[in-house]
Amino acid sequence: MAKRNDTTNTHKVRNRIHGTVLGLCCLHLFVSMPLFAQKTEGAKERISLAAGTSGVGVVYSHFLSNEIAISGMASYMSWNSAVHSHISGESIQIDPYLQFIQFGSQVDFYPIKLAKGYDRNVLPLRLSVGIYYRTNSTYSGKAYLVNGLTIGEFPMNPTESGIVNMKIITGHLMPYMGLGYDLNFGHGHWGMGLDAGVFYHGKPKVEMISTGLLSDVSQNAQQIENNLNDLRWYPQIQIKFFRNIL
Repeated sequence: MAKRNDTTNTHKVRNRIHGTVLGLCCLHLFVSMPLFAQKTEGAKERISLAAGTSGVGVVYSHFLSNEIAISGMASYMSWNSAVHSHISGESIQIDPYLQFIQFGSQVDFYPIKLAKGYDRNVLPLRLSVGIYYRTNSTYSGKAYLVNGLTIGEFPMNPTESGIVNMKIITGHLMPYMGLGYDLNFGHGHWGMGLDAGVFYHGKPKVEMISTGLLSDVSQNAQQIENNLNDLRWYPQIQIKFFRNIL
């Protein structure tokens, strides 16, 4: 009888221990559900409007996981603004021209995790690497004397004095790397981001054609190309306004 009582008491103790452990597990699961939901919820897709040194464009992002997203972007850039300068007392006008369509893709990493898991709404630091293609990789422009030249008693207009046409040719295919910061608001549905990085477009090549009295300037094309040897990087500064699709 004593052995049976001991066995019965042992079973009761085990049942109590099992019940206590099961209850604690259920309590832990119940308490953890909001935290788990917080970790797994977030944007699955994102559509952004962007503007910056690559022009204006649209960005589509798909989040593969909490930490990784793939983004595709297409943008259009057109710039033509006169620049005035003074060299040796002469007023010179430079008319640069830049126009291109750029598209490509990049992988975005969100490396920072909080104690409760990731939360892009709190620490949205982003690292990005990608590859882009630019339809027109030539920066062109022309320069001329604003007031022309006067030889003896004969004034010459800018066209008669001479015009220098120059092209700076870079690569079409450009690897990209940069940093980004996203700020969500409006319950995470809307937000804005800032990107800062560089495109590598290779060593520039210079072509020059000059006319009139400035025709000898074309001989300096090689020297200018050597001076631009280190300008192999194109800066990327961009601001984005986006809509998260949860």
